[in-house]
Amino acid sequence: MSVTWEAIRAFLFNPFAQPLWLKYLMQGSGSFLAVFAFTIMLGAGGKILIFNSIVAFLSWDTYALLLDLGWSNFAATFMGTLVVAIAAQIGARRYRTPVTMVIIPSLYPLVPGAPIYRCVNAFFYERMDQAGAFAIQAFIMAASIAMAVFLVESAVMLLKQRKMDTNNEPPAAPTQSVH
Repeated sequence: MSVTWEAIRAFLFNPFAQPLWLKYLMQGSGSFLAVFAFTIMLGAGGKILIFNSIVAFLSWDTYALLLDLGWSNFAATFMGTLVVAIAAQIGARRYRTPVTMVIIPSLYPLVPGAPIYRCVNAFFYERMDQAGAFAIQAFIMAASIAMAVFLVESAVMLLKQRKMDTNNEPPAAPTQSVH
């Protein structure tokens, strides 16, 4: 079966049948650019600027893909945040920068800003049932972000403690054999 140029063009440029890879590329690029600008505003530069943007791209695409696969908002946000938290630990050591210089900008796309805005808007227009629903959604997303960061930070602290314990053990006393 041969692939024609018409089929390739229809696959790449048909606005009614947008391929999924293009959707994730576009959304991830928006996340990349937003975090790029936010990292510049924080005053970080150099290699950490690109690293943060790539981490945000990957975390947003993880979140969007899992939502499209039918995962809950909590689980998708949790997994996207795990990507950020693990990458922040790696990047902080590689680029010799505080972990917060990676976590704060890279989590920017996952922060539940839209549900918070909708909650306040519904509250302002006295639609309390909608305000409550949006508040719960924002709280769940914020809780999943906190849980994922806490999980990775705790795992790193346990690994550090274990490494320190094995390095600080006194040498074992020699055993004497009785003849």
